[in-house]
Amino acid sequence: MPPLGRRHRALVAASLFAIGCPAARAPKPANEPPKPPPGVEVHAASGRPRLVVVRRDGDPSAAIALELRGDQPGDELRLALVSALVGARLEAAAFGGVEVVPGTQLARVRALVPQLGAATAGQLDAALSTPITKGEPAMAAVRKALDAFAARPVIDPALSRATRCLERPTRPASFKPPDDPAAFAEAARAAVVRADTMIVGAVGSGSTDTFVQAWRSQPAYAGSVTVKGAEPLPPSLGTPSAWKSTAVTLSMGHAGGVVVVEGGPRAALPGALPLLTDEGGPLASRLRAADDFRLRGLSGAARAEGACVVVEVEPSPAVRSSLKDPERLALRTAVALEVARQEVELALQSLEAIDDAQASKTAIASGGDPREAADRAAFWAWPTSAPAPLSSWATLAVAASSIVKGPSIDEGAALAQLAPKFALAMQKAKLAWTKSEIELKSRTEAGQGELWVALGSPCSVAHEGVSDAGTASIAARALVAAHASHGSQSGVVVEPWSATTGVGLVAHAAARPGESAASVGHRVGDTVGRSFLASFPAAEHLAAARADGLGSLATPVVADELVRSAVRFSSPLHPSWLDPQGTLEAVAKVGLEQVDLRLASLRSGPLRLAVLANADEAQADAVARAAERWVPRRPGEARACPLVDAGPAPKGAIHALTVKTGTGVALALPVDEASREAAAEIAAILDGKDGRLAAELGAGLATRWEARLVRGVARHALVIVALAPDSNVDAVVGRVRAVLEKLRSGGIDAADLARADRDRAAARTARRLDPRARVVDLFAGDLLAPAPQMELSPLRAAAAKLLDEDKTQLVVARLAK
Repeated sequence: MPPLGRRHRALVAASLFAIGCPAARAPKPANEPPKPPPGVEVHAASGRPRLVVVRRDGDPSAAIALELRGDQPGDELRLALVSALVGARLEAAAFGGVEVVPGTQLARVRALVPQLGAATAGQLDAALSTPITKGEPAMAAVRKALDAFAARPVIDPALSRATRCLERPTRPASFKPPDDPAAFAEAARAAVVRADTMIVGAVGSGSTDTFVQAWRSQPAYAGSVTVKGAEPLPPSLGTPSAWKSTAVTLSMGHAGGVVVVEGGPRAALPGALPLLTDEGGPLASRLRAADDFRLRGLSGAARAEGACVVVEVEPSPAVRSSLKDPERLALRTAVALEVARQEVELALQSLEAIDDAQASKTAIASGGDPREAADRAAFWAWPTSAPAPLSSWATLAVAASSIVKGPSIDEGAALAQLAPKFALAMQKAKLAWTKSEIELKSRTEAGQGELWVALGSPCSVAHEGVSDAGTASIAARALVAAHASHGSQSGVVVEPWSATTGVGLVAHAAARPGESAASVGHRVGDTVGRSFLASFPAAEHLAAARADGLGSLATPVVADELVRSAVRFSSPLHPSWLDPQGTLEAVAKVGLEQVDLRLASLRSGPLRLAVLANADEAQADAVARAAERWVPRRPGEARACPLVDAGPAPKGAIHALTVKTGTGVALALPVDEASREAAAEIAAILDGKDGRLAAELGAGLATRWEARLVRGVARHALVIVALAPDSNVDAVVGRVRAVLEKLRSGGIDAADLARADRDRAAARTARRLDPRARVVDLFAGDLLAPAPQMELSPLRAAAAKLLDEDKTQLVVARLAK
């Protein structure tokens, strides 16, 4: 499929340019003449085409531009012939630098003139109004234009809307050259040269009054035809457009799709195009997240009836081989086209405040060539219609090789069979955005200084084994590095977060002066949603993330290293199921492709959003709506975490470590989900200044000790660590085993239970003083859960089961002998 526009280049009728974006405005009535900007004069006289004059100094020559418009059947050919005729006549009248640009509904003739005077006005009028004679020299240009029209490609019905939007030169399949070119061209001139179907733009310095008066005093044109415009309906940019039609066509090159969006104020288009063509912008990011599609071309046109944008998408080379099946291609392309439609409408909506006066001022001022400035002045003087409601057209382009398997295959029949399937795929794609894909957990904490959110995957590190342990954690760090490198102006702080209960990003921000609660919610939700769901780290981001991850793993803290070793022996096939940071060996080898694949798996699975709103519930909803924009959709595919099976716990063993400094022991005992609360209670009985370990290991035997529950993916671990001089290590091992045996044999009393409950409650309170901890706990489902209450008898039974030395992984760190 030949591209409809150069890659990332905005091909806009009348050469529009980017402008700023102020606040909202009401739509204009239909066919209201636009208000000219300062320095631009619009002159109208009964029966005469509108004249737009731009006064400016410095140009070496004055210039005129004529625009002819037609939207009736056959006008495309008429415009081509009449514009060629007028251009030839102006050249014969010694106008310089004549340019003729025929189009589908708009033809333009531009020229340089020594000065704007009465003679120029008369010559231009004569070029338009003088009937054609067979022998006049300008007929050579008319015949050449007729031959060029006959050589145009035949219009593809599936792409007709895009062709119409962008003024692409095509011809109908039924075209036949006229038998009498001169008579046909004269009939075309009589049909096209009407006061209401032409506008003249002029650029010059000094006084232009003589030129204006001479133009207005020329004879009136008979039978003016009103330019057809849209019905005076207000734009509805806040709601999705309707898909008007879908079509399928053959491509001689790569497969892909085209979407055409029409409607909305035309003045919004110049500013919208740079937003849409930005290689790091929302459209490119969302397309890549949608099965690795990319933008192949994007073009637009501003017309009297509103804006028009054409977007062409295609799958990247990496995924083309997986989309050879036409039905699979149709569904994936439909999702990409729906993404493109949404982003076009959002871009237009964000700039709907701009009016024609602002747009025309910017467009005219940026026209360095006076012919270009005159052309732009003429274009923006066309009467505007109220922007029509947004409408969209979609076309699927399939490679001939994917549907034509042999010489006997009927291409038309194959396309006809695929067309209803593509139409159904477009319906599925649009419906995919009517339901939420993110599970929302929210809590209102009115009066807090900041809004906090956590967005991520509850699957956490369930995907990981030995070779890729820690990849999800590195991916989260890389996303934060990418966010920081873009110099975001959002004012939102984004942090990596990886735990066995979830992996993703934490974000927080305070309201700016005068900012509403809903607005700050949208700002935070949009930032964290884009960062986690539609951001793609580069090599430099991965390098920073990997260095950070390796630094956290290579900690000099002996206790941490002992615990990490103990839990690794407890989960040898899935180290990150107990330690989501992974292993030094695996993290050191993480590559960019691994990160991309891990992000894709996390994004295609279940998603969860935790929100600590500092205003009201509506603020949490605003966060969720903003984040939903970035979720990649896959119609027909369920979101599910991979199945995890911890398997039987490894047999207990003693593992000796030789260290240069820092000696001690660490024990890890396996804990299933049903025993998690009991294990946490036992850890609290052992831990603390009044705990059982303090009584056994104090008085100088050990220098530090701790007991805690390490929460895992499929299995948890009760971990005990104690540091001691090398000469005391054996005694520490014996004391720890003795205290565990005592608890296993029923040696837990009511005082132990009461103290453990108090210590656990104090620890929860201390932890949740930090809003980051609260939002992560909300994500995991712990924040709103009632405090567990353990009974003595069940706790003793659980201890007898859990504290099994045959399943204990004992790590002993000793000095080298």
